[in-house]
Amino acid sequence: MKYKFDRKESSNMSEQYICDQCDFETNDSVAMGKHMLRHRDTPCPPGSKYDSDKLRYDLLDPVFMEGIVDVLTTGAQKYADNNWNKVPDPQNRYYAAAMRHLQAWRKGEKLDSETGKSHLYHAACCLMFLGWFDIKEGA
Repeated sequence: MKYKFDRKESSNMSEQYICDQCDFETNDSVAMGKHMLRHRDTPCPPGSKYDSDKLRYDLLDPVFMEGIVDVLTTGAQKYADNNWNKVPDPQNRYYAAAMRHLQAWRKGEKLDSETGKSHLYHAACCLMFLGWFDIKEGA
């Protein structure tokens, strides 16, 4: 019995290889070749899911993520949607804001007095903003 795989362009313009037998998916042609060698004698067992090379969103803490989204929602209501990416001198301002939130938390103040939300959630937002600007500059 012969097995085959499909190639397709993914959203980031790299090739994706998908096994027709079991839906194993990778962007690495060598990994696909090794996978296909496993099919020489036996098909993949029922219920197989080869996703070990994919991002593990299940490792994110949903409560912490919700806290970050809560801070972002508060900011959007106070200013405007995505106003954070229009702030002048963002690297210095968000670094300073992140450090203020971390210092307040380190001194024992758990919640921001203005919003009532965790200083750690605010700091995480600032770090996300800094990361976004780093990625944008690298593009």
